[in-house]
Amino acid sequence: MPRNRQPAPATTSGVHSERWRFGASPLVARDEIVLRLNGRIGHQAVPLLEDALRRLPPSLGEGRVVLDLAGVDYLSSAALRTLSTLCGRLDNAGRRLSVRNLADPVRIVMELSGLIERVEVLESRPPDA
Repeated sequence: MPRNRQPAPATTSGVHSERWRFGASPLVARDEIVLRLNGRIGHQAVPLLEDALRRLPPSLGEGRVVLDLAGVDYLSSAALRTLSTLCGRLDNAGRRLSVRNLADPVRIVMELSGLIERVEVLESRPPDA
């Protein structure tokens, strides 16, 4: 790839190129909100991630917030900052962010950044469970 070539800007659909795709699907189940993320969460996808987080239903004030990262293979420093901010907001509300289905590269970057210590890591399960 040429040096000066950048990924295309993100679109409203959440897909900005096949290589840097990103998507988010919320699911409300019993006492938790699950946000299934997929793709690469680079700096251009962070506004889409922030928008998906803002759209989560606030009705589950006591419910758990779970990020299912089964489809995520990359987190940028900007994505880590967004997740750290979310951890802070949940901490202030007496809640904790939970994550599941971490791919090794995602787990490693979360460990290196210290974010892994601020989240609850849940047992992995298939995305459709």
